[in-house]
Amino acid sequence: MRRIVTAFVALLLIAPLGVPAAVARQAAPDPVWTTTPVDQRDLILTEIQGDDDALFAVTQAYAPWEGQRPGVLRKDGGKWVRLPDPDLKNYELHGLVVGSVNDVWVVGASETDQPESTPRLLHWDGKSWTVMPGPDVPYGVFGDIERGPDGSLWVTGWGQVGGRERAVVYRYADGRWQSLNVGLEDSINGNVLAVLSATDVWLGLNAGLAHWDGKIWTYVDAVPTNGLVIPLAFAADDRNNLWLTGIEHVDALGRPFVLRYDGTTWTRVEVGPTTGSFKDIAIWNGQPIAVGERLKMDGRYIHSYPIAFRFDGAKFVETSIPVSPSTEGALRSLVSTATRLWTSGHTTSPDNPRYNPLAAFTS
Repeated sequence: MRRIVTAFVALLLIAPLGVPAAVARQAAPDPVWTTTPVDQRDLILTEIQGDDDALFAVTQAYAPWEGQRPGVLRKDGGKWVRLPDPDLKNYELHGLVVGSVNDVWVVGASETDQPESTPRLLHWDGKSWTVMPGPDVPYGVFGDIERGPDGSLWVTGWGQVGGRERAVVYRYADGRWQSLNVGLEDSINGNVLAVLSATDVWLGLNAGLAHWDGKIWTYVDAVPTNGLVIPLAFAADDRNNLWLTGIEHVDALGRPFVLRYDGTTWTRVEVGPTTGSFKDIAIWNGQPIAVGERLKMDGRYIHSYPIAFRFDGAKFVETSIPVSPSTEGALRSLVSTATRLWTSGHTTSPDNPRYNPLAAFTS
């Protein structure tokens, strides 16, 4: 896992702390987690998506010297089963979107025949993977894929466009790719999308937050474009109740941030004291829950610990996690199904530095 230790000090131009009283609700109880076994080693479950009938997780391997590669796991009864690997070499997988057990789309990149990364779009039909034709991006990486309400697919990441590396967004509908990059000419990597409609899309970037109105991306002032606040995840009740989270670089360890959009304005929401970042956020029982990692400095080393915070109607407060608070690791993804809230990530221990995959649910 890459970790860059850099000191940042910034005054962020974000709306004042607090949440309008109209959105205050009765606080949800602390979740009670049940872990599920993952019969794999040296893996991080970087993203988990799907529903009660079709649940999948993207993995990232951390023992390349043993010939392991990233892949996709499927929840099959009481265990997680690894799907056959795509026929790619030197590849990485990031985001996924699940339609059914026979319809899974995954994005990432490949360095099969060249030193530069080539964006990849893969499809699982229930039996095998197919490398799907993607947009015309010679070099780059796709990091997120979302499905719009109309069934169209949206991808973002970075790509080489016009001889320059920049954030890119593409939409796949009616058998063709549409380039939706007007307004992103001076941008950096696209991290995450919230697709509410074809003319109402939010994009979290490595430097800023932008909105698509069907014609152009427009930056909003809620997130500065200096790269000190990095959006990583969205969650939405509807288009008038949208949540955004990620990391705010105030010092070497950073801290999580949360913004809420009420259909008109993005407002900063208070987060209880912690370092690190929120990696994902989801709505469960009508309340947002965020997961991520707390960072602690130990000499020249940084240690990470899983964290979860729930919204109590006024602010985000720390809540229960699937492992002991002293366990090192991170929670990286959340998905809310009709009956359960799932989270995924990894753990480590001082006497066993390998990465142990983690998956858990609350019902």
